[in-house]
Amino acid sequence: MENKVVSRVFDPFFTTKVSGRGLGLAAVQGIVHGHGGVINMSSAVGEGTRVRILIPVSGKQSLPEKPAAGLPRWLSTGEILVVDDEPSVLQVAKRMLERFGFDVLTASDGNQALEIFEQHKEDIRLVLLDIAMPRMDGLEMVDALRQRSIEVPVILSSGRDEYLVFKSAGLNTHNVEFIQKPYRVEELREKLRCALE
Repeated sequence: MENKVVSRVFDPFFTTKVSGRGLGLAAVQGIVHGHGGVINMSSAVGEGTRVRILIPVSGKQSLPEKPAAGLPRWLSTGEILVVDDEPSVLQVAKRMLERFGFDVLTASDGNQALEIFEQHKEDIRLVLLDIAMPRMDGLEMVDALRQRSIEVPVILSSGRDEYLVFKSAGLNTHNVEFIQKPYRVEELREKLRCALE
């Protein structure tokens, strides 16, 4: 890649693809930084690209995650449907939710998610939903659920600012939360608690 491309590869919404959204590497960088690591990339036209991820290693035995001061560790059960067209984001969100005790169903776009929802609608407690997706985006899926009188809690996710997302969509925010990408474990835990309790 040329230097001008390399300097922007981690910028949200930067992409060289016609149909890309430019959130994949921004999400990866956020996850790596969330673990106290760094990610470096070098590239030269005609020679290739090298990506190096460095994450600190501890010689101590890992300890259970400590809850925030004054707050009990929050766990729950049931099924959550996660919808995202970025496979890396989908898998990270799935692992986070499984740590909280949930069974996780996944879909890569709104159309597929609606089919899965119809099959499991009695068991799904919440939908974690990316906004920018092909075929049917997250806002269209929320609208489709509400038109079917389905009031399942929804957490929308996006790399864009929350205010701009809701303002541009004119979305009815009843039973809808928002989490900005890239999100961390504790941020997702708190959004889930707000949506489900």
